[in-house]
Amino acid sequence: MRICIAGKNNMAIAAVKTVLKARLVTRDELWAMCNASDDGIGTFQDSFREFCMSNDIRIVKPADLFAATDLILVSCQYDNLLPVKSFASPHLFNIHTSLLPKYRGAHTCVLPILNGDKFAGATLHVMDHGIDTGPIVDRVRFPIAATATARDLYATVVSAGIRLFRRNIRNLINATYTTQSQIPANASYHSRNAIKYSEVTINLQKTAIEIIRQVRAFTFLEYQVPTALGFRVMAAEMLARRSTRRSGALLEEGASYIDVASIDYDVRLRKFVE
Repeated sequence: MRICIAGKNNMAIAAVKTVLKARLVTRDELWAMCNASDDGIGTFQDSFREFCMSNDIRIVKPADLFAATDLILVSCQYDNLLPVKSFASPHLFNIHTSLLPKYRGAHTCVLPILNGDKFAGATLHVMDHGIDTGPIVDRVRFPIAATATARDLYATVVSAGIRLFRRNIRNLINATYTTQSQIPANASYHSRNAIKYSEVTINLQKTAIEIIRQVRAFTFLEYQVPTALGFRVMAAEMLARRSTRRSGALLEEGASYIDVASIDYDVRLRKFVE
């Protein structure tokens, strides 16, 4: 048997460590597939490529695995859609960073906040020919903190994904897991191009709570912060006064904030300072 962990960052690293610690396979039988964007240099999370190179884990490409009939592959945020039909092994799994079937595809740590969801999570599912459409093996569900940004939610989802891997990997190996089909009526999908983070501007023609959700959803300090009225902002709070000016009006500018009017209540936006 061979196990391949595909993906990036701390989730993929934790998966490899789990396999090694439990001695589920030998080091020679453990492979890794790294995302193309992983240049071997860690950012706010460690580099999966660098970890594998430092620990003598063989790095492979999808084509290296197609003929392996004894393969178990688990994707932990691998960035390309794998050609499932090209694999001889049917034991292909994915840990997706949402509560499937909701939020298939991309932006899974932005949309729950933007939409005011109370809960988020991660899902382990069997891969099929679709995008995050395969039968569900297991899920982890947790509440979204009232002040959570996209970065905060991402960190929590990664932890949930690690939990899923650790409590299911032996069942995947032994084929003792069960599945349930996804419910089409609850499904949604968003492509990578649905949001261009470099161009995100807060829509101020909204209620105060909707403006605050936008700021939280688009704030991921290592990568991007949104803009409002030409200012880069990183946090928002509702003020205890009803808006009397048109929504989007600049009411006041301080050294670290701007106050703006919304549909209902005034909002204080905290400026981003590098």
